[in-house]
Amino acid sequence: TKLLTELFPDAPQNVLEIARIIDEGGLPPQGLITELTDADLNRSWSEITKPKLLYRRFHTLLRHAVEARNVEAAQALITAGADLFYNQNEMPFAAMAMEDRPDFNLYWFPNYQRGNALLRLWLASGGRVDALYPGDSWHSMLLAAPTNNLDAVFTLLEAGADPWHQPVGAQFEDG
Repeated sequence: TKLLTELFPDAPQNVLEIARIIDEGGLPPQGLITELTDADLNRSWSEITKPKLLYRRFHTLLRHAVEARNVEAAQALITAGADLFYNQNEMPFAAMAMEDRPDFNLYWFPNYQRGNALLRLWLASGGRVDALYPGDSWHSMLLAAPTNNLDAVFTLLEAGADPWHQPVGAQFEDG
């Protein structure tokens, strides 16, 4: 993993401390989170650049908690006012694809437990099932759900996703 100083360049000590606690799987003290300004809570601390991206991704504290699969920290950050819709709704799409398999050779079926918990958190906090995939003009959440993550599909359907909706621009062939 990248060093926290690379992900959070020029961040004040309290932001680095929150990021360190998140990395360790802990829950940052609420007082430490609430002392952040809204600007620091939602600041893009570093830009993530990859070739062929249609948009730029930024690394916020909430994104850091999601990447660390730290559901409790993500909840605390959202409660404190973290931007749920960072990077064009990246959170639910990243969450649905998150596998919790420590060793790919030992498990036949992926475990999406923490990713699906993050997806449910996103929906409960105001996320909408009609959100489109970041950087793409038509990829819906149901289309983005991995075929082996049935819990995510059921979660989206229970939240009101329309399984028959064809987003504008989507091209499907019959038969």
